[in-house]
Amino acid sequence: MVRIIFYYWVCFHCQCFVYGRRPTKTLAALSGVDVRIMIPEKSDNIVVKWSIRSYFQEMLEAGVQIYLYKDSFMHSKTIVADDSVSSVGTANLDVRSFEQNFEVNAVIYNSSIARQLKTFFLDDCTKSDQLNLQEYLLRPRSDKVKEGLGKIFSPIL
Repeated sequence: MVRIIFYYWVCFHCQCFVYGRRPTKTLAALSGVDVRIMIPEKSDNIVVKWSIRSYFQEMLEAGVQIYLYKDSFMHSKTIVADDSVSSVGTANLDVRSFEQNFEVNAVIYNSSIARQLKTFFLDDCTKSDQLNLQEYLLRPRSDKVKEGLGKIFSPIL
């Protein structure tokens, strides 16, 4: 049985992508899934910050909605999909979290909890700035250089 995913919203602190691999969020968005990610506007790790941002243009072009949480420091790691399944835990949802740091997430198959997390996510969106592709393309050259340097380090973060 094939299950169609209609939306997939992710809130994470610092997920690093692997250079050369298209982020799954991009592929999902290209498939018509409503993909939204939220990360803190300010990061506690400058290299991770620029590594993550080096993938923003590709994700925005694919239709991923990206929110920069500005209300306070955000350290949550949650996923909610289709009002039916959610995940909460310590992992940043990258290889390092699962294979080296031995972090875990609980996958919860409960529509009530999923809807509650969805409500929290939507509330946090009001405390965030949503990135716009046209504005993002006009970012300073210095940001582009930092992103390029961050991408170099993404495989080891």
